[in-house]
Amino acid sequence: MISHDQLIAYMSGALAPEERERLETQLAGDETALRSVLEQERLDAALHAMFGGAAERAQVKQAILEVVSGTSYQDIKSNVMHEIATPRFSFRDWRAGWRGVLAGGLAAAACAALAFLLWPRAETVSPIQFAELGDVRNAVVVVRAGGEFAAKDGAALQPGDTVRVGDGAATVALADGTRLEMAAGTELVWSPGCSRSNGQPAKAGTPNKEFLLVTGRLAARVVKQPVDRPLTIRTPLAVARVVGTEFTLDAAPRATRIEVSEGLVKMAHTSVDSAVEVAGGEFAVAMPGSELLAGLQSSVERTSKSVPPPAADSARDFARQPFAANSPWNRRLGSGAAYAAVQSPALDLARHGAVVLPAHHDRPVVVARPSDPQGRIVGRYEEKTFATVLIPAGAFRDSPHADWFNGTLIVADHAVAYELFGARRRNDDIEASLCIPNDLRGAGVPPSGCGQTFSGLPLVAGIIREGELERGISHALAAAALHAGLSRRGPAGQPFVWPARHMPIESKKIEMLGATGNVCYGTLLAIPRDVDITQLGVGNSGPAFEIARALQTYGAYVTHSYPAAPAQNDWVQPHMQFFAELPEGTDFQKLAAEVSKLARHLKVVASNGPEKGK
Repeated sequence: MISHDQLIAYMSGALAPEERERLETQLAGDETALRSVLEQERLDAALHAMFGGAAERAQVKQAILEVVSGTSYQDIKSNVMHEIATPRFSFRDWRAGWRGVLAGGLAAAACAALAFLLWPRAETVSPIQFAELGDVRNAVVVVRAGGEFAAKDGAALQPGDTVRVGDGAATVALADGTRLEMAAGTELVWSPGCSRSNGQPAKAGTPNKEFLLVTGRLAARVVKQPVDRPLTIRTPLAVARVVGTEFTLDAAPRATRIEVSEGLVKMAHTSVDSAVEVAGGEFAVAMPGSELLAGLQSSVERTSKSVPPPAADSARDFARQPFAANSPWNRRLGSGAAYAAVQSPALDLARHGAVVLPAHHDRPVVVARPSDPQGRIVGRYEEKTFATVLIPAGAFRDSPHADWFNGTLIVADHAVAYELFGARRRNDDIEASLCIPNDLRGAGVPPSGCGQTFSGLPLVAGIIREGELERGISHALAAAALHAGLSRRGPAGQPFVWPARHMPIESKKIEMLGATGNVCYGTLLAIPRDVDITQLGVGNSGPAFEIARALQTYGAYVTHSYPAAPAQNDWVQPHMQFFAELPEGTDFQKLAAEVSKLARHLKVVASNGPEKGK
């Protein structure tokens, strides 16, 4: 019996002339032996393809490809099926003229003998091929088994192949209609052997739908996938699992960014315990050594020069009182507003009360002047310039955090506010992990006005600005509440109500929220109109009284939440926070005690009457 190694050596031309002649004579001498050899070798090859190691399979495939040198992989597969369906030679012909057969039909014979090695089993590997190449055809290269060749339209890929796109572009299509469009400079690997979401080898019958985006940009249109077998794309920093959606994925050395157009993508960090669900209109960024940053894609991708002048409210300073007059932030509570008691097992405002935090510590706001020097807002991990603006020389330099801050830079004409997250000064520039522009003359609600609060509402919205504690507050406040005090199961089954909207919040933070109650992100809390605020123990003037008037006239939107702190002696952690630009010399303990008296009277605004319009 001819051994498997002898047959491969013969097909690859590795046999010495005398050994080759002896083997051909042996095969041509007996029709039964020839049939047995071909059937046995095809069976052996199939077993090796299913159970052999990757290196062994690659070696066998390469040997066959060498026999049919110059023939594309796609053509080989077509020839195999043609030869099997319509054989040209009977075994009698092969015995009578074996050498002639070898001269005219060696490729067909070899492929028929080892068809299982070349033909991907439909239930194991889904076909992937180039659907479209850019104008520079030779700029797209496929690397396979240590060699490489130029890609061609319609050429099929094999598991383990690497596609490198130079100055051109390339689109590959999966059998189910999914399309992956690669931009210039992209390197994509079709990863073999792991298509299950837990990273373990796929069971037999499971299509391989796992890719590694080494670097570059990928735009994907993914048809609906089985929930238990999502398409998976890995980068050095993140893993994206897709059930069906449209998105773009950028892999850079120091950051991976995903922007989802529609559908839902589950994204997890590769080295940090951090994961989010990213829906249409949202993004997420993975960076070395830190949790995922995620949020809404802003519709204000412009500089202050491109923002048209306001049609109304011309006399108002938008840097001091941002957003339009009909914005929820500037709308009074209607006379017909209805209220409901706060229903939350963990939100105890009567016992724990509230506190006013200094905005310069957690949410600093800097307003540029025409005389300030020009600088840039640049990516801290991504190689990009977000904006070129005027930046006060001393802005954010006294951040209480050693290496970063979250804050807002308002441009000199007071038209746009750039929300900065994970930022720091770098000479004349500001380096930021995220930069979100907001039109200060717009609505101040997602998606036109969005921010890095858990509600998606802008960071600058609802801050009590300098002087307002003395002259009065004419807008709604922003409030943060204890994580467990919010319900993750709101009216729509999520922890969001208008004007908040779905945000890609980390899964572990969602799990910290409560399971019941009527307080969610975006909930409006207020002191009912029938409450006499002069009888609440805060007097009839001063900072606490002005906050009481604002809570009764405008209310406070829950924009954020925070975790419970460890118990410390007799200290009781406040369950609600407000934010203000406090003057020097403020008695924080006195203000917190007075505001806590107000917090116990807050109710949920169940309906704002006909004036709300929403």
